[in-house]
Amino acid sequence: MPFAAIQLPRDPASAEPLSLTPLHLRAIADRSTIARAAIACEKIAGPVLLVSAGDDALWPSELLSELAMERMQTRGHRFPHVHLRNPGAGHLFGIPNGPVTTRSLVQPLARVHIAFGGSAAADARACRDSWRATLAFLTEHVPPRRAGR
Repeated sequence: MPFAAIQLPRDPASAEPLSLTPLHLRAIADRSTIARAAIACEKIAGPVLLVSAGDDALWPSELLSELAMERMQTRGHRFPHVHLRNPGAGHLFGIPNGPVTTRSLVQPLARVHIAFGGSAAADARACRDSWRATLAFLTEHVPPRRAGR
C-alpha cells in the first residue's frame, strides 16, 4: 500500500519531544505524493465520520481529514460524510473520562521522544464532544442490526 514516508532526524534521542507533524507536512508538500498515497475513501460504502485534532503533533489530522472530505465531495461519495474538528486538542484523546494528561512518550522501537500536542483541557473537551457527536452520527446514519442477521 502506498504511503507518504517521513524522515526522522538522525539523532532521535532528545529530551525535547519531537512533533512529527512538520515531517508529515514536508512529505506531502508535493501534490503527487498525496495523489500516490491517498486512500480511496470515496469508495467507502457507507457513512464516514472523521474526527481530528487541531493541535495534533503526531500527524496533520485536521488537514488530512479535510483532504479526505474534499476527495469524497469531488468524487461523488453518496453517503453522509462529516469532519468533526477539535480545536486545541492533541493526538491522544479518546472516550469520555479517559486519561488526557499524556503530552508525549518515548516510542520504544524507534527510541524517539514523540509529542502528541494539545492540552489536558482541550483533550478532555474533545473526548466529551467527539463521543457525543459519534453517538449522534451513528444513531442517525447507521441502522441497528436485526437479530439473526
